[in-house]
Amino acid sequence: DQQTKVKAILLASYQQEDKDRKDAAGDKAQMTTLNKQRDDKKREDVKKVLTPDQIKIYDTPTPRQNPPPGK
Repeated sequence: DQQTKVKAILLASYQQEDKDRKDAAGDKAQMTTLNKQRDDKKREDVKKVLTPDQIKIYDTPTPRQNPPPGK
C-alpha cells in the first residue's frame, strides 16, 4: 500500500513536470522556480506516507563519491 502511494506521488510529479515545461515555454528562471515548487510538494507528500524511521533515511543525503586518485 505504501509503495503504491509513493509511486502515485512520483507519477503525479512527472506529469506536473511535463505541464511545467509547457507553461515555462523555455523560460529558465520560471522552470527553476516551478522545479523547486514541485520538488518541495513531492517531498512533503512522500513524507506523509513514510514512517519516522523511513523519513530519516529519505532525508539523509546520498554520499558523494570522490574521484579516483590522479584525476
